[in-house]
Amino acid sequence: MVRVEKSIEIRAPPERVWEMLALDRQAEWMDEWKSSEYTSEVRTPEDKYRVGASAHVTEKHGEFDLRSRRASKTRRSRLVRNDQ
Repeated sequence: MVRVEKSIEIRAPPERVWEMLALDRQAEWMDEWKSSEYTSEVRTPEDKYRVGASAHVTEKHGEFDLRSRRASKTRRSRLVRNDQ
């Protein structure tokens, strides 16, 4: 498994940052992603960040599914591809 880690400082309220990290919003700022759609049930905004949340991602060069293995708005989160 490949591990990617990067840190940056963002001058914005945490709520705004977390809003952009939702799986259905990442295509707005990730160059390779064309679209992403939740495959898990999302009834409330908090459901987007819960452990087990999943989405189907379409990239410029393929498609894959993601799921959340660890989620916290105050700590690091972890996403994994379903095929890994």
